[in-house]
Amino acid sequence: MEDRITKAQMYHETAQALLLNGFCEGEWVTLYKHLTQYPLPDEDVEYDLWYWCYVAQPSHSQNLLRNYDADLDWTERSALDINNHFIPHIKVGLESIITVLRFDSGDIHKKQIRVNDDLIFMFYLYEKIEENGDRYYVQFDNGHEKTIIIITEDEVKIRHQYLYDYLASKKLDLFCVIRSELRECLNLNRF
Repeated sequence: MEDRITKAQMYHETAQALLLNGFCEGEWVTLYKHLTQYPLPDEDVEYDLWYWCYVAQPSHSQNLLRNYDADLDWTERSALDINNHFIPHIKVGLESIITVLRFDSGDIHKKQIRVNDDLIFMFYLYEKIEENGDRYYVQFDNGHEKTIIIITEDEVKIRHQYLYDYLASKKLDLFCVIRSELRECLNLNRF
């Protein structure tokens, strides 16, 4: 297997770089990223990288840190309970900061990425939508636009100071999860 993939792929260096940089690129923090390559060029290997964040009340943080598995998936947000009551947060003490909604029905495969509405309302952000579907949440200051949140098909970023202010004002802790996988795809036609 090591003959067909690079050392960087084998040792998950993309995921390691995210960890080493504290999920920051300059003044931006990555809240969600999904990188997929099926298969890698000229190889029978698939590569998947998922990275997402969620927030938790500090009273839950110690317990959450005891387990390396994600406590909240990027698709989990709200639900209806057995009595048909709306529950805004599906797990007690946890809130999604991003949510990925998938719509799969027959030949239809679509997805939408949403940020927590509190971010939009707290910072009074205007949504700009590009032709390709990318969304930018901006603030207006004396006639000038300042981009605060960027949402593309496979990534969500927020300015560091705004994330910090959000977490401090809501008194929440940020949890980040990385899942990096390499899978060998056995091509039986080669034998």
